[in-house]
Amino acid sequence: MPQTYLHSLRRMAVFAGLKDESLNMIVLSATLVEREPAEYFYLENQPGDHLYVLIEGAVACKKIKGNGEIVLSRLYKGDCFGEMSLI
Repeated sequence: MPQTYLHSLRRMAVFAGLKDESLNMIVLSATLVEREPAEYFYLENQPGDHLYVLIEGAVACKKIKGNGEIVLSRLYKGDCFGEMSLI
């Protein structure tokens, strides 16, 4: 399975330019996180502390407005989010 993750990271712009050794270190230190539909990774105004890479599935980025939600964007396999938490 780690080879699949390594292949996914190689194709992502955020990891462009990293050598295989560095990518392999990232894969080996990563934790697989699975969410059920309608489960959140984090909520608006919550500080982020992880970079998430979508290996499969999709994520909707939403904003709570009144009693509802507005979908701001959708992310798919190969996309990542939470990169600002690395700064």
